[in-house]
Amino acid sequence: MASQRSVTVTLLGALLIVVVVLLGADILAMRPAQGQITDQALTTSERDALLAQLKRDAAELDVASRVVKTVVRLVGPSVVHIEVEKSEGIRRSQQVEEAGSGVITRVGDSYYVLTNRHVVLGAELEHIQIFLNDGRRLTATQQWDDQGTDVAVLAVDDTDLVACRLGDSDLIEIGDFVLAVGSPFGLSHSVTYGIISAKGRWGLELGGDSQVGYQDFIQTDAAINPGNSGGPLINLHGEVVGLNTAIASNSGGNEGIGFSIPINLVKNIARQLIDTGHASRAYLGVVWAEPFSAQRARQLGLNRPQGALITRVTDNSPAADSGLQANDVVLRFNGVRIEDGLHLKNLVGLLEVGHEVPLLIFRNRETKTLMIRLDDRSKYPSQSSATPQVDGPDRSRIELVIDRQEQWEIDSLGLTVVHLNNELANTVDLGDVASGLMITAVRDGGPAVGGLVVGDVIVRLQDEPIQDIDDVERVLLHNQRSNRIAVGVLTQGGSTKHVYRTVPLRPDWQSVANLPH
Repeated sequence: MASQRSVTVTLLGALLIVVVVLLGADILAMRPAQGQITDQALTTSERDALLAQLKRDAAELDVASRVVKTVVRLVGPSVVHIEVEKSEGIRRSQQVEEAGSGVITRVGDSYYVLTNRHVVLGAELEHIQIFLNDGRRLTATQQWDDQGTDVAVLAVDDTDLVACRLGDSDLIEIGDFVLAVGSPFGLSHSVTYGIISAKGRWGLELGGDSQVGYQDFIQTDAAINPGNSGGPLINLHGEVVGLNTAIASNSGGNEGIGFSIPINLVKNIARQLIDTGHASRAYLGVVWAEPFSAQRARQLGLNRPQGALITRVTDNSPAADSGLQANDVVLRFNGVRIEDGLHLKNLVGLLEVGHEVPLLIFRNRETKTLMIRLDDRSKYPSQSSATPQVDGPDRSRIELVIDRQEQWEIDSLGLTVVHLNNELANTVDLGDVASGLMITAVRDGGPAVGGLVVGDVIVRLQDEPIQDIDDVERVLLHNQRSNRIAVGVLTQGGSTKHVYRTVPLRPDWQSVANLPH
């Protein structure tokens, strides 16, 4: 059984460099003026002196090594090996087996396993096997997950468990030493060693079923491979500071670039999942221009395009309450420099509901700081409901028209759509347009958030005309190797406007499903 294999520890980087420096310096000091030192060239006294020096140097390294060994002994009982059997394919007819990792935590008197959503996605509880490093098998009794962050929580039925210590990921710094523990290629409870390479990584296009819409990754060079997903990233104090989630690789294996979800984010999401069964998203209430041109930046008084240019503020939203206005440029959010509108959306979605944060904006050629209290996105149904946001007496009629039609879920775009007919086109004032797919829901945390909104009508994909769901499947099939796709939409209103939005495309493009109605 893979879960019974012994722990292996690889010390990399700094320790090896220290060995080379220490031993190399001493050898050079003893080397004669000519010739090369070999075993045969050493006299007995030189060999004894070299061995004595080696013993002293090794003693110094043993101190550092003991720290790593102690961390492994403390954390080992809290790390689990996960094996799942799941169904894949369009009709879920293909059975596959996968392995991942997780870490045990305690909330109150109950124990839970923290892992990645993509590790257990598509598997029934009875097909999830959890193994401790002592060979014991745990049974998962309940499962929750959050697609937007790729965090999953499994409730387990055992009480004789060792919970890990959760650290504070806000305190980690680039250069800190860390350990990664997991099951690379099914080799359970393997340990690797490295440093924190970077923080705050976002905008990564992750493959497979993992559509992580809200990203704030820790980057590490500790070796992470398939099977490490869900396992802990640990500091030298024996505290978990992240959940290992993804790698950047051309070969499919470790190339020194791995990514972990900060444990503070994991704690926030896990607590919500356990308490309420779902994770809430913070909401700002703005629409931004993406991108805006250098000419537009100069008109605003900026020397170059930067930050997020606000084009519309939703009425009665946190943004409106704070005084944010159209044509404001958000330069910093909660102290973080904003790259563009998607970056702003990402940072907002990562914060807990109710947080009050500073917003540095550029308005009328001056900077200004606003304080904004983030609200719960679910309170604003126009952002996530299946009914377009339309004011006036026709709203009930729109609901009735949509309810009578089939709705389709385009999983690769995170959208729910309905075929546009004459009745619906007339109701939402689309003029002569009577073909296309109207968006009735934008999945929270999905790839289309921030680009497409409820009520938009998809009329083109990659410049191909779209009339029905068959056209969508055809275009997605033709572009299955693409990472992003251009979506042409018509917006509501008498002055209908045709605009293009570029949306990340999930690789499991086949997932187009009819929803019950």
